[in-house]
Amino acid sequence: MLPIKDIAKLVLSRSNLRNPFDELFSEIEFETTAYCNRKCVYCPNVDYERFGEDEHFLMKEEVFKKLISQLKDLNFQGLISPHLYGEPMSDPRMSKWIKHIREELPKTRIKIVTNGDYLNLDSYALFKKSGVNIFYISKHSKNLKKPCRKLLETLSEDEKKESILLQDFYTDFDENQDMFANRGGSIEIEKKKKTTCKLFIFNLPCNKFFRGLNFVLSRLS
Repeated sequence: MLPIKDIAKLVLSRSNLRNPFDELFSEIEFETTAYCNRKCVYCPNVDYERFGEDEHFLMKEEVFKKLISQLKDLNFQGLISPHLYGEPMSDPRMSKWIKHIREELPKTRIKIVTNGDYLNLDSYALFKKSGVNIFYISKHSKNLKKPCRKLLETLSEDEKKESILLQDFYTDFDENQDMFANRGGSIEIEKKKKTTCKLFIFNLPCNKFFRGLNFVLSRLS
């Protein structure tokens, strides 16, 4: 659930009582490759083929450099994550591009979201040297691949605390499904989510709360 301050900003922006562009965004995600080596049942990649010829599934270098140049012009200092549904570590250009981001945007934090299949002692060292701050490992099988497990066993607890975030989507999907939405109805979520918003003294279903709030705002405008 979004923090209360973010919910308030969203409501005010949609009610035209606040300019949503007064503040620079704090995080940006972009996809350099549409390829992923996995086909998880709860991911759109399992339903749609997103890659073919190189020029169709790889971001062009001029597009990437233009994006970073524009972020530099904005003095962007937030979080950058070159990832969407593709596996970023399968992109052979990624470590070089991470280095370019670090050189052009030295005050940003860079996050790699990966399934861990390409993550090992050597690739971890390469990406860290290029400028990655945090590796977000999304686990999509019962066990991570052996090279990734060896990396996690080798790193110190302090290093893992600083640079590694592991989320077990495989177990969560089979059990609690706390980390999932139904992706517009494309996957089945068996267990019902809690639908209450605990805001101040309220404990109302989200849709009723926002309908009431929008009514109050409309009366004030």
